[in-house]
Amino acid sequence: MEHGDVVMDLDAVLERLGGDRELLAELATVYLEDEAAQIAQVEAAVTGGDPEGVRRASHAIKGSVANFGAGRAQAAALALEMAGRDNGLSNAPPLLDALRRELAALHDALSDLAAPR
Repeated sequence: MEHGDVVMDLDAVLERLGGDRELLAELATVYLEDEAAQIAQVEAAVTGGDPEGVRRASHAIKGSVANFGAGRAQAAALALEMAGRDNGLSNAPPLLDALRRELAALHDALSDLAAPR
């Protein structure tokens, strides 16, 4: 299975973290705490027709999900980032929907790994 076909590449993430599942749980918890604010930023930029805001917010999400080997979410964030960079916000709503779907799948995967609160 290619990395792009999975929500999160857990093996690769654990390898980068030296097998430290506690650290992974902490990283998942931090991501989940920030996730809603990150999504709200990109949604506000799309709704407000702010290409630079879309680019910045999507870039931030792309970096956050990269930590988890979340190839599909990264690709969705990159597509939205490029739309913002190119001032092509006419296709931003479906790109945002795709990003939301991928982030929801990642959220579910990370919720299972996150440290208990």
